[in-house]
Amino acid sequence: MLIRGRYRSARSRIFFSFNSREGPRLELGARSTPRLDSTFYFEGYGAYGTGDHRVKGNATGYISLNKIAPYRFPNNYIKLSYLYDVDVPGHTFSVTNRPTAFSSFQTGKTNYWLYSKTFELQYVRDFENHFSYNVGYKNWQQTPTAALVYQHNDDGNLVNSLTTSEVNLHMRYAPHEELIRGSRTRHSIHNPYPVYDVLINRSLGGSYTYTDIGINIYKRFYLSQAGFTDVTLLGGYVQGKVPFPLLNISPANQSLAYKRDAYNEMNYPEFVSDHYAGLNFTHTFNGFILNKIPLIKHLKWREFLSAKILYGGLRTENDPAQSEGLYRFPPAVYALGNTPYVEAGIGIGNILKCLRVDFIRRLTYLDHPGASTYGIKFSFQPEF
Repeated sequence: MLIRGRYRSARSRIFFSFNSREGPRLELGARSTPRLDSTFYFEGYGAYGTGDHRVKGNATGYISLNKIAPYRFPNNYIKLSYLYDVDVPGHTFSVTNRPTAFSSFQTGKTNYWLYSKTFELQYVRDFENHFSYNVGYKNWQQTPTAALVYQHNDDGNLVNSLTTSEVNLHMRYAPHEELIRGSRTRHSIHNPYPVYDVLINRSLGGSYTYTDIGINIYKRFYLSQAGFTDVTLLGGYVQGKVPFPLLNISPANQSLAYKRDAYNEMNYPEFVSDHYAGLNFTHTFNGFILNKIPLIKHLKWREFLSAKILYGGLRTENDPAQSEGLYRFPPAVYALGNTPYVEAGIGIGNILKCLRVDFIRRLTYLDHPGASTYGIKFSFQPEF
């Protein structure tokens, strides 16, 4: 399925946001379209924060080997990118870290920041059966700032920056997938078939030798008139002895924007682990309950139930309290323990045909400083 439109040779955008590190931030971005060239594509942005007085930016170039734009199907391209920007540990590894309508508004304090310099070279290939792979190289320099400190646990010396080089392989298989392709992104149309994702990162030299493996399996279950249920199983394992910035940092979310793949009542970067397993569950009733309530049924609202459970741990070799040659945990950073992290929520969607509101309840680790028991999140999310 394809949504077509007339193309200009390039498109641009201006975005304004703010955060506790940069203050007000102004961002200007641009990208090319197939009308300019069907083989070579570019995109990028420049940003400036009035609080930290630093210029950030990203520049990405694509060489399409089949003359198809990178946001269309099937992909067959080489990608080269350089990024310098500010981020939050754990937020970096979310599905996306681009600003959203509510991302400037945060719950609680966000004092842990880092500046990232990232160079990546990737080859991406899609196949007609919707198996795809992405193989590449990544060099990442992360420099802690604000209240975030990298400090050796043996001699107490500070670390100005941490640089790693990796080769990575990402494989995805989505049988019988159908896509809606827009002017910038493509969206998968949900169907009853599972979607498999496997990500493997392997270090190249440097001070630390590690292999990071992550697995994600998603499936939608249709329950006739009772709606449908989205279930995601996830797991990961970090092999090797590494400091906490290279462990799995659970993807938290302190913004007011609801994020499907993050823990919406978890603080950044509250939990780390070198092995973990999780379950994300969302049931959409599609009006099965609200459509039976007089007056309310005319609003055509949709109701949701959700739950997220994350279990993990830290081996002795990666625990700075038990092993030397690591970094001390900053305050309010913890290893996942025997008790899983659990949050649950109820939501109402299709408000004014576009808005969804979720009420989230955190059920475990309520004794952590800054932990919030309840939260409200908002989203403008089209369903396909």
